[in-house]
Amino acid sequence: MDDLSNITIIVSRFNENLNWINEFPFNQFKYIVYNKGNNENFEKNNVVKIVKLENIGRCDHTFLYHIIENYDNLSNIVVFFPGSIDIQDKKK
Repeated sequence: MDDLSNITIIVSRFNENLNWINEFPFNQFKYIVYNKGNNENFEKNNVVKIVKLENIGRCDHTFLYHIIENYDNLSNIVVFFPGSIDIQDKKK
């Protein structure tokens, strides 16, 4: 991956710790976290922006919200992850 600057990673978080962002290959990117939980206690390494968002609609709501709010300035590549990506059945 030569140019990571035009890749945006969006994380929809509800109280997960987000420690997985420190693992390879996730640690190669910068993140925008949409925090739908009631705490700020999570890994913030490589997080460039935190957006507080009401906890409605699961992660799909978050992803659509990001697209609508940033429609005119989206990166060429946008990757969406739930904060719970490290749960074993989601890793597969």
